[in-house]
Amino acid sequence: MANPGAILADPSWFPHRYDEQRQIVQFIRLDRDAHRSATFLTDEYLGERERTLVPVSALHEFTAPPNPVHFLFHSAFCCSTLLASALDVPGHVFGLKEPQIINDLAGAALRGKRDPDLLHRVLGLLARAEKTVVIKPSNEANVLIAQMLAVRPNARALLMSSGLEDFLFSVAKKGMFGRIWVRRQHTLLAPRQRLPTGFSPAEVFQQTDLQIAGMVWLMHRAEFIDLVAGQPQRVRSLDAADLLAHKRDVFESVARWFDLGFADRDVDQVMASGRFETHAKELGRTYDATARERERVRQESAYAEEIAMVANWISAVAGHIGLQPALSRPVHRVAA
Repeated sequence: MANPGAILADPSWFPHRYDEQRQIVQFIRLDRDAHRSATFLTDEYLGERERTLVPVSALHEFTAPPNPVHFLFHSAFCCSTLLASALDVPGHVFGLKEPQIINDLAGAALRGKRDPDLLHRVLGLLARAEKTVVIKPSNEANVLIAQMLAVRPNARALLMSSGLEDFLFSVAKKGMFGRIWVRRQHTLLAPRQRLPTGFSPAEVFQQTDLQIAGMVWLMHRAEFIDLVAGQPQRVRSLDAADLLAHKRDVFESVARWFDLGFADRDVDQVMASGRFETHAKELGRTYDATARERERVRQESAYAEEIAMVANWISAVAGHIGLQPALSRPVHRVAA
């Protein structure tokens, strides 16, 4: 193992993995360009890079910098990666896209092993490299939302999601992999949401993939509704459709919400950078609201009938359990 003090003091060493059994944190060396070019901060996208190990016990010697940390939580397929990329402005903000170590901590939490002190120190390590850090965790790490907000009491959060039919379409167009993914999400969400639907395990098993997807969307919504109601001064919402339709206005509202201190010229540079005209997960591919709609129209005939049926069914389920799925406190309509 390398000198822990030197690793913890050097922002180029990024905390990457948490080994719960060995109580070790793996650090990976990343420069600014590597961060910006990686779709997500996971092994799949980071490849072979220099790595080193630091015992968890050594993190107790680390004092987190006072840099602000804010969060971009999401329900998947809602342009959160796009927004996190746009918010990544050297000299101002580090936009971190799905750090793997937060998933590792979420996995431990799902096994009943929560460590608020370790989470606090990991978030402090993620904050070393820029004046302000906006972290976009994976939606699988939403189990840690309350804890992340608790250990970072000055942090603000943005909850991103898409409309039900857009979410169903995104799952459907990914074919078998989207359907496998959404069933995994259901197994993660259902135990902690426990919506009073009255469905037995056998009835859930008989539901179609898109019905399961609809329930995942509804469970995410229920979770986000509770967050907005519980911490209205710290949480705002954002629908993907609003971001795509009003890019500059919404981006400016998000920047104000996170108190990023952008001047007009900073916003001009972001809007001229092409970030909003490039596919966030397929770097180099031109993609905007028009392209998104063309793609939907082109493929919609294959799924439109089923999506409409599932949307009506989810509306009935929401009515049965007394849930109004609309999210309140949108970031571009509520003063910070």
